Amino acid sequence: MLPADAKLTQRPAEIPAWQDMSIEQKRLFERQMETFAGFAEHTDHEVGRLVAPLAAPCDARMGTVHVRVEACYAAQGSICDVCAERCPVRPKAIRVSMGAAPELDLGLCTGCGVCAWLCPAHAIDVQPRVPARTDDLSSARARQSSPPP
Repeated sequence: MLPADAKLTQRPAEIPAWQDMSIEQKRLFERQMETFAGFAEHTDHEVGRLVAPLAAPCDARMGTVHVRVEACYAAQGSICDVCAERCPVRPKAIRVSMGAAPELDLGLCTGCGVCAWLCPAHAIDVQPRVPARTDDLSSARARQSSPPP
C-alpha cells in the first residue's frame, strides 16, 4: 500500500511494537480501534445529516430577511452590493441597483443570514424561523411555505 521508499514517522518508545505485545494487549488495542472506527463512521453519518440541507440551499428555510431601506447604502445612492455579491444562493436571491432598495426574491432566499452578516450598514435583519414545537416539523414546514402575514 505504501511506496517502498516511503519514510514512516518514528514510533514513540513508550508504545511497544505490535509484534512485542501480549495477546491481551492486542485484544485491547483491536477493541479500541474497532470502537474508534465505529465512532468515526457514526460521526460521518451525523455530520452528513447536518450538511445535507446546505447542499441544496434553496430547500433549507432558515429565516426571513428584512431590509431596512433607510439604512441601506445602495438605496441612498452609494456604491454597495456586498449583500448581492456574497449571496450563496444561485441564482441570487437578492439584487441591488444603486439608488434603489435591494430586491429580494423570497422564493429563492433561504434566510441563511450571509447578507445580514456582511452588510456594512447593518441594514439587513434575519428573523429565524423556529417551529412552535420542535417535534412538530410538518406544521413548521407548512408555515414556512406560506408567506408571512
